[in-house]
Amino acid sequence: IIQRSPQSPLLVSGDGDYKELLEYVKAHGCKAEVIAFGRSSSSRIKDECEVFYDMDLDKDRFLIKNQSTKSQPKK
Repeated sequence: IIQRSPQSPLLVSGDGDYKELLEYVKAHGCKAEVIAFGRSSSSRIKDECEVFYDMDLDKDRFLIKNQSTKSQPKK
């Protein structure tokens, strides 16, 4: 979890095992926000959070690109 503000922690995971954590956060008056790849995220997480940021919508921004253009060490 990334603590952005006291009222708005951000969960960086789509794992459904965190559903109870989101319930706890909401029960304590915080806004439950999640950022994850939507295609592989649990529906339990998507249903429980108040805001879901889908990284699948802008993969170029979130994925590390192949750096095969680096020069290979000389032998």
